[in-house]
Amino acid sequence: MVIVLAAIIIGGVAGLLSWADDGSIPHAILTAGGGFAGSTALLLGIAHYARTP
Repeated sequence: MVIVLAAIIIGGVAGLLSWADDGSIPHAILTAGGGFAGSTALLLGIAHYARTP
């Protein structure tokens, strides 16, 4: 749950920054999606390797 919340925040901030930069909504949506997907993958990888066996 924490991973999804952090990924939503990261994706949202990335989208807002992209929209503030050039004002294109489709570009901001794609940037937010990329930020969400990338941070989700990274955080899931960290959670996987941080577990104790």
